[in-house]
Amino acid sequence: MTIFGSIRARCSGFSRILGVTCLVLALVLTPARRAHAWGSFNWFYNILSGNDDSPLPTVTEAYTAYSAYYTSFLLNATYLPPETLWAVITGGQGVSLAQRKSICFESGGKFASTLQTSACTNGHVIVTPSTDSGFAAQTQTCNRGVGDSYSQVCMFQDHLQRYYWNDGPSIPKIGNEALPGYDNYILLFWPAGVLHDYCYHHGEATYGYSKAKCDEAFYSMAVEICVKDLEGPIIWFHTSTCVQAAQLSRLALQKLGGPSWYATSSIVDFSGLQTMDGSQPELITTAISPLR
Repeated sequence: MTIFGSIRARCSGFSRILGVTCLVLALVLTPARRAHAWGSFNWFYNILSGNDDSPLPTVTEAYTAYSAYYTSFLLNATYLPPETLWAVITGGQGVSLAQRKSICFESGGKFASTLQTSACTNGHVIVTPSTDSGFAAQTQTCNRGVGDSYSQVCMFQDHLQRYYWNDGPSIPKIGNEALPGYDNYILLFWPAGVLHDYCYHHGEATYGYSKAKCDEAFYSMAVEICVKDLEGPIIWFHTSTCVQAAQLSRLALQKLGGPSWYATSSIVDFSGLQTMDGSQPELITTAISPLR
């Protein structure tokens, strides 16, 4: 069967409107992304047509689905969601300092209690992690930035040993007031939050990404998590609430993310940012380098 015959067979079971949508999506996506899209598209179709009578996933199946999401965006086949993070998510009890450290170490990073960046001066910014990270201050090339202080960060290095860091997802104070249980979903969005941190810190200087592009990328990744079949093993999870949490997160970033965006903007070639809109920036050359 030709590729066109295969696509036509895949899409023939849908109504005319959905069938046309299916064909368009299939023809514009690359083979790898086409294979990835079938699951989500069929999921939406089943919901719309009332045919979603499949059994709830087991804990193992849900973890596998989340792992596939996590690795697809971090581009490193050996980098699975830390077991500690999964325990935090399914428990729905927030995340402690000890758990943050475990998540960082299990991810191959180095934990720093604090990290400071200076203002960008003459094209250079000084990045100073706390001594518990084991790393000294480092000068990076920047295009702007007023400087900032970060706490409880997980650090990595690119192929030129330049630091990049994240502090996990941030939870706006208004979140739980607007949507009960919002903080649980933010923990579920952890990998999207990690890459959003990198996009804010380095996306503009390295790849020319705008704040709006970083925010929309976070939103699209969060929604992709929401359409994973996670109901059942995560007792507090509901797909519709998850999408609402993603929308609330995007709104918070749009309205409140300005200070974080303007704090630091330096050149770091970290793996993973290329997936934020499906493009392949030429600067991307290596996968994440674990710090051991």
